[in-house]
Amino acid sequence: MKDALAFLGQSQYEKVNGGLEGMVLSFITTDLYSARDIEKNILKIDDIGEEVGHKFEIIIAAKENSSYDTMLFSDLERKIENLSVIRVRKVNQGMAKRVATNLSTGKYLVFFDSSFSYSIEFADIIASYLRSGEKAILISDLIVLPREIFIHAGGYRDLSYAEDIDLLARIYSYASIVAYPILGSSMLVKQGTPILTQDRDFWNQLTTSGMKLGKALRDQILACNYKLSDIIEMNAESRGPDALRRLILRLAFLFARSSRVTPITHEQNNFVMLMDKMLESLVLKDYMRLEGINMKPMLSLSTQMRLYLSKTSAAWKSHDIDTLLTIQ
Repeated sequence: MKDALAFLGQSQYEKVNGGLEGMVLSFITTDLYSARDIEKNILKIDDIGEEVGHKFEIIIAAKENSSYDTMLFSDLERKIENLSVIRVRKVNQGMAKRVATNLSTGKYLVFFDSSFSYSIEFADIIASYLRSGEKAILISDLIVLPREIFIHAGGYRDLSYAEDIDLLARIYSYASIVAYPILGSSMLVKQGTPILTQDRDFWNQLTTSGMKLGKALRDQILACNYKLSDIIEMNAESRGPDALRRLILRLAFLFARSSRVTPITHEQNNFVMLMDKMLESLVLKDYMRLEGINMKPMLSLSTQMRLYLSKTSAAWKSHDIDTLLTIQ
């Protein structure tokens, strides 16, 4: 742990000016790919918003789809007074979130995954973050940040995958983070884990939902600013050498480099940068700034991803930090 602490520096925090009047929280998500159990999951977000105790709204950007989806969302809007469902056509995840955010009015933005089931304990985390008044980004199993930081970063770009990692990559230079993952931060870890290393159920979910696998691969490479060596190494460690997989990855890499979207660049790729920032915050116990919470934070990684990070980043070489991790 001493090695990790020696590598990591203390972050400085500012306070958000002003009180918490008017619309305080905007919970924002998408349902472009027909997430499972979305009705139950959105009702839980409504419970969390009520428990936080400030005025809030929930906005879902959903694609125009079947009559079943129309009935489902109409029923949800009847159950949840402060829910708005925005119908979008031919858009990707980044664009849909941008549209939803432009129509939101909250001082703080909460980006969550509509396929996740969030427990009521997240209300305590969000409420404590709001009370702290820190001008920092809360990275848990959702993302909470002041609207002004989101605007300063330029918002979401037109990416079909890993759009949250791309957004965060544009924020590090002027805003700190407070990491407090409870469910392993799987929303962000999944976005950074190479798509071809994930199980076939995940591939099927992408393709049957209408997302093109090639575009998802391209946008993940762009958002994470992966080098060809990064994606080949991570895929090899997970699945072993495979000529067809290597060919697909090379084609996706060339596809990404010819895109009109320019990747955000740091000394390390953007996923490693995110993992370093989260580890730094966990080692320094920044989550202790959130008073009144006693849940143990935990970051969940696959064995292959843990190995990759230890090879790539000095911060991840120490085995002492494994007490903060769940290795799958």
